[in-house]
Amino acid sequence: MGGWLILLFAIIALTLITHHQALSYTGLMAAVAVILLPTTLSKTLLWQCGLMLGIGFSLLIWMHFLGDDVPWLDALNSNIPLLILFTSVSFLRVLPVTPAAQKQRTGPAAFVQTLLGTHLLAAIINMSASIVVADYLNKDSSLSKTLAILTMRAVCIAAYWSPFFGAMATVLHYLPDIDILSLWIYSIPLTLIALTISFFEAKHTDPEHLTTFKGYPIGIGPLLLPLSLLISALVARLIWPDVAMVLLVSISALLIPCLFLIKRQGVIQSTRSITRHVSVGLGNLRGEFLLFISAGVLGYGGTALLKHYPPLLPFETFDAGVASLLLLLLLAVAMLGAHVLVGISVTAPVILSTDPDTTLLALCYLSAWSIAAVMSPFSGLSLFFKGHYQLSLAKMFSYHWRFGLIMTLAAMIAFYMV
Repeated sequence: MGGWLILLFAIIALTLITHHQALSYTGLMAAVAVILLPTTLSKTLLWQCGLMLGIGFSLLIWMHFLGDDVPWLDALNSNIPLLILFTSVSFLRVLPVTPAAQKQRTGPAAFVQTLLGTHLLAAIINMSASIVVADYLNKDSSLSKTLAILTMRAVCIAAYWSPFFGAMATVLHYLPDIDILSLWIYSIPLTLIALTISFFEAKHTDPEHLTTFKGYPIGIGPLLLPLSLLISALVARLIWPDVAMVLLVSISALLIPCLFLIKRQGVIQSTRSITRHVSVGLGNLRGEFLLFISAGVLGYGGTALLKHYPPLLPFETFDAGVASLLLLLLLAVAMLGAHVLVGISVTAPVILSTDPDTTLLALCYLSAWSIAAVMSPFSGLSLFFKGHYQLSLAKMFSYHWRFGLIMTLAAMIAFYMV
């Protein structure tokens, strides 16, 4: 029931937005779907979301008593484009990722091939790609450091550039006027730096393992999907420049995988696969929906407060120095248990009031999201690898803290180049 309600919500919301109609009760529909879905949520996520909802609604109630007109439903509607995107992107998982029918390569070249292939797949289907590769290559109950570096970094590094990743989608939502091509000029070099660091770190950590490393045979077939999605979204942007990039990505992610599936399985079998995904797979979005609805309420409450009480900021312009401090602040908050999204929801309305360079602000947010994904013990990536592969949080931190430090410094240098 909840999965079908999410699909109905996404179709209605997408139709209303593309026709420039009021969203009305669509946010409430998404909230009801969260309540109906049976997926178990972690205590950490419930604590974060409860705090965000409490603060957000408290601010709105305060503004109401001060005489402001508070459109309550709009608070639930504020992150709807992101919820549409998560619903659409989930359909990418109906296409199974399977190893190519070719011999496993070995050695450093196999590691590089597997890292790049997993990274491209993770840029589209996110953590699912790493899970498939890790399960295929892992021979023990716990991942080796080499495999942990490969599979975890492949996911987190995609935050720098992929419009199908939550980080970039959030940035495009909060900074809708940004030119993604201008942003890529700075974020893609950071991506290449992060991938290069990961390779040399794996080589330095266990050179013997890297010499005998057996890679995941990724053929050209699975890589056609991410390339098709990326090209279609960019072409659609050129044709419809006034439509938000998040919505164009959502439409591409909803239609193209279904076309691939029909070609591969036929109409009848693909219909069964899609129906199964809606009934079961969409239920896994409960956590993402709750997190982004809560962050939207918090951000909406903060925006209402700023309209009533303009902020007194310790800086007049958002420059590279301020961006560096913001990056450190976002990472510190993430290490304490709050998702980077929380920091973005709170700081974006404040910083946007200073008319900042949106490319610089976006690069700061993407860097924080990427680094925190492997550094924070409370990130979804860390918690999953802890439970699924019996990796302690302390061990994972020891694997990634040098990477996090280097990428933080690299990001700060990049800020001064924007």
